[in-house]
Amino acid sequence: MWRTIMPKEQIKKEYTHYAWMFGVVPVYLRMDSEGQIEEMCTRNYVPVWTGQLARFLFRIFALPIELIGQGDRFVQHWFKITGTIK
Repeated sequence: MWRTIMPKEQIKKEYTHYAWMFGVVPVYLRMDSEGQIEEMCTRNYVPVWTGQLARFLFRIFALPIELIGQGDRFVQHWFKITGTIK
């Protein structure tokens, strides 16, 4: 499934940052003033399933760490912020 292509005006209105999820999936982020992520979506022309697949694979690798009780030290999502949307 492909995400609906958003015009630049809508992207500027709804999202605040460009980022890469797990270093492989390009996304738009909306962050609040405290740096917490409020919303995320894949960038234009990137299939939605790529983000879902990346999260699924990450959870497979994170599960053993959580099972041995070290999950509180493990990052739940990883985003590399590459810039602000202006």
